[in-house]
Amino acid sequence: RERIDADELCFAIEAAEFAALPEFTEDVHADSAVSVLRDQCRMTAGAAAEAIRVGEQLDRLPESAEALLGGEIGFRHLGVLASTACALSESETLRGFSEQPLLAKARELSVRGLIRAALAYRHLKDPEAYVAQECQGVEHRMLELKTDDSGSLWLRGWLDNEGGAIVRSALEPLAKPAGDSDERRLGRRYADALVELAGAGARAQVQVSATVETLAQLAGCPAAELDLGAPLSAAALQRLTCDCSLTRVLLDSDSAVIEVGRARRTVSPAQRAALLKRDRGCRFPNCERPGRYCEGHHLRHWARGGETDLDNLVLLCRRHHHLVHEGGWDLKGDRQGGFIAVPPRPAWLSDLPAA
Repeated sequence: RERIDADELCFAIEAAEFAALPEFTEDVHADSAVSVLRDQCRMTAGAAAEAIRVGEQLDRLPESAEALLGGEIGFRHLGVLASTACALSESETLRGFSEQPLLAKARELSVRGLIRAALAYRHLKDPEAYVAQECQGVEHRMLELKTDDSGSLWLRGWLDNEGGAIVRSALEPLAKPAGDSDERRLGRRYADALVELAGAGARAQVQVSATVETLAQLAGCPAAELDLGAPLSAAALQRLTCDCSLTRVLLDSDSAVIEVGRARRTVSPAQRAALLKRDRGCRFPNCERPGRYCEGHHLRHWARGGETDLDNLVLLCRRHHHLVHEGGWDLKGDRQGGFIAVPPRPAWLSDLPAA
């Protein structure tokens, strides 16, 4: 590894000399040195840029280069030191730069730890530029939402340091595994946590239109229409209508609107408050999700004659509510004695009679 680091240093020196050639510095239409190194040396653009930066900053980091050749630090450590020196060298408010304090940190810390120490050093030596960078980061926040042909939503974005910390602090408690049987990968848990967070507190309003036949899940019923998405299945519709505001719309044979009734909640605010006090959290076995992230679930759905009263309602978190409706799971028992969760029958048992 030490020999590889030494070779990386030699490459960085040559990369900086390469980037200083007139064809890159004088011709504004030429490809960048980074892109040429990326393509010709079969490396990422980030690695190419880091190599050039290290080579360009070696005059300011002589002791650090010696420490690398002596096996005291790695090339990635040197890359962090070079990035710090580069950022400070371009500032007009710099209060002096010395490599010794950061080099001492590099000898003790991992690369991740050195990154944090380097940021603290930049704040110490150039607080004005550090604040300006933070403000610039806020201005560069971005989030792209793109819907594909299936109605699914793709997310792509970037957050600054503070924004990222706020989002992670909100998502990570919700993204923890829900018991030993939770086999979701981290990426799936983060996605579920984001949806759960959006539905908590001031709950997001999603408009869905459906026929009575779809609510009753009759054979041949049409899909429900999601206002900002693709058509929804009848099973998903029943889950959403467990705890929702409902408006009746009557149509004639030509689909013209005859009457629009007043909106009413299937689970009233008073009932929800009572559910939170009684159940406290998700009633699915072994789930500890707090009640503020849960939804009211009809043990017998109101579209099939179930009453919207406390005896027929329990709190379920979004994941387990989905399992009960679309996933085919069943809750057996009652709220006093507790529930057991019965999984759906495996496909290979579907032709056998139930026990």
